Amino acid sequence: MGFLVAEAGSRAKGGGSALDSACDTGAETTSRGVGVRNRYPFPRLYEAYEDSIGVSTPAVIHALNEAAERWPHQWIIDAIRLAGTQDEPSWRFAQWALRRREREEPLPPAV
Repeated sequence: MGFLVAEAGSRAKGGGSALDSACDTGAETTSRGVGVRNRYPFPRLYEAYEDSIGVSTPAVIHALNEAAERWPHQWIIDAIRLAGTQDEPSWRFAQWALRRREREEPLPPAV
């Protein structure tokens, strides 16, 4: 539990994860010369996840990338924030919220 408190404190003081740092510097490249934005195409989604649910893992990043292909980004951010209000925040709850919203509300037209 102490780790979670320390992590939350560092984020509040302007700290953040390595993913946050990488996403904020889209012009930089990795040692292979691959642009950071190419590796992390949806920084707002990852930031919302880390702020509301927890640490981004490779599996979470993959799931967010798949969700971004299916649903509007604002829907995903809304679902993540909703999941963050639960007793045990999870990506599973966010997915449930997205599926339910998809049933109740038509998807906006593709741009």
